[in-house]
Amino acid sequence: MSIDKDIPTDEAANVEERPRQDAPEPSGSAEPGHRGKRPSRKAGMAIAAGALAVAVAVAAGAILLSNEPAPEGGPADAVQAEGAEAECAAEVGLEGYQAAEGATPVIVHVKGADESNSDVDFYHAIEGGSEQLSVREGSYTFRYVPVINPDGGLVTAGDVEAIVEAGSSPCKSDASSKPADQVTADEMQDALDQVAEAVKKGDGTLKGDAGKDIVEKAAQNAAASGKVDQGKIDEAKKEGQQAAEQPSPAGSDAGSEPAAAPSGSQAASAPAAPSSGGSQQGSEETRPAHSHSWAPVYRTETSAVTVTDREAYTSREYVGSTWHCNTCGYECSSEDAIEAHIFSYDQIHSYSVKTNYQDVYHPAVTHQETVQSQVLDHYECSGCGARK
Repeated sequence: MSIDKDIPTDEAANVEERPRQDAPEPSGSAEPGHRGKRPSRKAGMAIAAGALAVAVAVAAGAILLSNEPAPEGGPADAVQAEGAEAECAAEVGLEGYQAAEGATPVIVHVKGADESNSDVDFYHAIEGGSEQLSVREGSYTFRYVPVINPDGGLVTAGDVEAIVEAGSSPCKSDASSKPADQVTADEMQDALDQVAEAVKKGDGTLKGDAGKDIVEKAAQNAAASGKVDQGKIDEAKKEGQQAAEQPSPAGSDAGSEPAAAPSGSQAASAPAAPSSGGSQQGSEETRPAHSHSWAPVYRTETSAVTVTDREAYTSREYVGSTWHCNTCGYECSSEDAIEAHIFSYDQIHSYSVKTNYQDVYHPAVTHQETVQSQVLDHYECSGCGARK
């Protein structure tokens, strides 16, 4: 298509007749003798297509940049941290504990210590020596119920106060074994009562047949110790089995699922407890679990003792004399008697005197006094007051 068809004839003529000075040469022109011309429609379309391609490329680049993940600590992280719930697991159990066959399981009492988790209050039977337990984020007290062994011995552990945060938090305690011959009647009765309370307020691990089996083991093992009256054992067994048939109370499902299978637990659906650090939630240092510092605690006992005033001894004491007739062998116990004997004979008799001694035992002289003594009662943590 020629320029004459695009521009009216008069205008084309004017273009041809336009003086050279009306069309100044562009700077840097290679041929000063040529006149300037308007670009053709094909050239305009090409320029428009190029501009459109540039705009599309710029838009595509912006979209790609918007899909790039934000750097760590950027706005994307802030949004995700604000709405997402951290997965928290408490590692519960007894350090170095090997369960004896027939012993009651390790039972932990989990109780929330913050305002945000104060509804958490349940008992959980641990499978084996330890377990990962899903709970909401926050501070907790983990108290372990004494394990009753088949021979009547006890395995106890101190309380643990810990802050459970995202990931796995250590909440295990050190186990302490007490042989059956050292377990008192009060200690065994207390262990039975704690097992019954655990079944009453326990989660699903302490209900139904599982709970009844635990109660049965506790009763059998307590009876083997011979420390508790059988009537009290039967009463505790009956109450425990009835409690095992009852549903778990409120608060026992506030976070009692094992961490390996959190689906369906309330811990997965409950909102995470807000961090006290506010916007510094991601930069807060993890606070370590409380470590017990055990100190011996003694009790005063009063008893009666025997005090010796004089030790027992044996003495050789004079018990009398014997007069002996040397002529005929007659003996008597007084001088008058021997003289009467001698003068009764016509012939002369002589006599001798023998002094007699014997050993006399003298028992000890004693009296009773009341004394007081210090006897080891238990160990207590100087930090949190836990006892074992």
